[in-house]
Amino acid sequence: MRPPFTDKDAADLNFRWRRLMLENKPWRQPTLSLDLVARMLGTSSRHVSLMLSRDNKSFKSELRRFRVQEAKRLLEEDPSLDNAAVAARSGLGSPGNLACLFREAYGITTREFRQSVLLEKDASFRHR
Repeated sequence: MRPPFTDKDAADLNFRWRRLMLENKPWRQPTLSLDLVARMLGTSSRHVSLMLSRDNKSFKSELRRFRVQEAKRLLEEDPSLDNAAVAARSGLGSPGNLACLFREAYGITTREFRQSVLLEKDASFRHR
């Protein structure tokens, strides 16, 4: 019989999960799997899923969240990047995935977001 997955186990795993995701950024790999992340963390995929489910999250939703946030950061940093480059660098794989998930997350298209970034940069440049 397996020992129970305790709150302390979940908290420790959550800390290691956040550190891995923020420092190593494995979510940039389009083929990243739950099993591979579990191996990186030195635990089982079941424990990773249990830890995430305690916060009503799933591996897939968290992967998507990291990737879409990275896509937004890339577009803020360089609005001239095309969707294929942003999708590849953020781990989203394809421009279609980027377009769909970005709109779902932020309620606007990548084109609209680029335009708002460029307007902000232009306005801040004029106010110097």
